[in-house]
Amino acid sequence: SRNHTTVLASLEETRAMLNDTRSENVLAQGRLASLSASLKESRDAICVAQRERDEARACVMEREAALKQIETETASIKADRDAINAYLAAERQSRVVADEALIHVQSQLSEAQTSVAVAIQAKEELATQLATASADLATSESSLVSEKNARGVAERQKDLMSIEIL
Repeated sequence: SRNHTTVLASLEETRAMLNDTRSENVLAQGRLASLSASLKESRDAICVAQRERDEARACVMEREAALKQIETETASIKADRDAINAYLAAERQSRVVADEALIHVQSQLSEAQTSVAVAIQAKEELATQLATASADLATSESSLVSEKNARGVAERQKDLMSIEIL
């Protein structure tokens, strides 16, 4: 009878431990599900950051192409100005007309230089945006690594609990 009582008490204690282990396992599974959701969110954020970085790169390339176009136009305008100056030296009788043409070309050159300055500023802003997107991507990747590590720990804890149950 005393052995029977001892066995029953031991059995009850084992059942309580098993219930505790099951509760811990449920909690671990909940943490694991939460970590999985967080990992998916991080992956989605990385995809968005990569897409934004690619878009910023494309914008930088477009701005660089526009800047090259403006530089070509500026060189063309400078060549036009040089031609007008040569014409003025050769044709002093038409000085009034040539002076007006020179003023016009100088105005175009000034506008082109202003456009170049604006394009350069836009390029610098896009480069800053690209750097920010790259930093965001690095932060997201670091967060992803941390979450993967936490998930690995949670899975190991779950495995240890499963082994203890057995």
